[in-house]
Amino acid sequence: MQAPSHGFNPLQSPKIQSNESKRAGVDATDSDKGTPYAVPDSQFPLFSSEIGSNDIILNQTPEMGNKSDEDHSKRTVWIIADDKLLAAAYTIMSEDSIVGNAQKSESFWKRVVAYFNTNRAKGAKKRTAKKAKSHWASLKKIVNRYNGIYNKWYNDRPSGWSDEDLMVRAYEEYKSTFKTTFQYEHVWRIVKDSPLYAPQSSE
Repeated sequence: MQAPSHGFNPLQSPKIQSNESKRAGVDATDSDKGTPYAVPDSQFPLFSSEIGSNDIILNQTPEMGNKSDEDHSKRTVWIIADDKLLAAAYTIMSEDSIVGNAQKSESFWKRVVAYFNTNRAKGAKKRTAKKAKSHWASLKKIVNRYNGIYNKWYNDRPSGWSDEDLMVRAYEEYKSTFKTTFQYEHVWRIVKDSPLYAPQSSE
C-alpha cells in the first residue's frame, strides 16, 4: 500500500529533535524560539500526584496565588516544567468526574491553579488563576493545530509507520503550513491521550 502524500514525500522520515531541552518561554506565541532549559522528568509530578481534585479546598486563598505572589511585570516567564505542570493540572481537572468542565470557569481555574501551586517545584513562583488561564489559552491554540495534523495522519496511517513517523510528518506539515516550528511537544505529550485530544476513529 502506498503512503498518502498529503503534500509531502512519505518515503523518507527525517529525524526530529525533542523540544524538551530547547525552550523556556514567555507567554506562549507561535514565534517563540525559546532558550535552552533542560528539566529532569523527576521534577514534574505525574498524574498520580500527591493531591487530587478532591483534596483542593477553594477557601485556601494562599494556594490560589495572588498579585503579591507573582512578579508584577507584564511578561511572565513560563519554563518547560511550568508548561508541563499546567497541562497536567488542566487535564486532571477537566477529566475529573465530579468537577469537570461543567463547573463555572472561575471555579475551574481556581482548582487548576491550586493544583499547580501545590505541586510546583521548590522555589518556583506561584501563579494566579488569571495568568494560568491566559497562558493555557496561548498554549492550547498552538497545541490544537499540531494535534489536528497528527490525528489526520493517525487516522490515515501509511502501512508500516510508527507513531514516531507520524510525529515527524506532523512536524513537517505544521512547519510548512504555519511557517514556524512546533515548540510545545512537551505539552502535547501530556494532553494527547485525553478525550479532547486523542484520535477519533474514522470508521
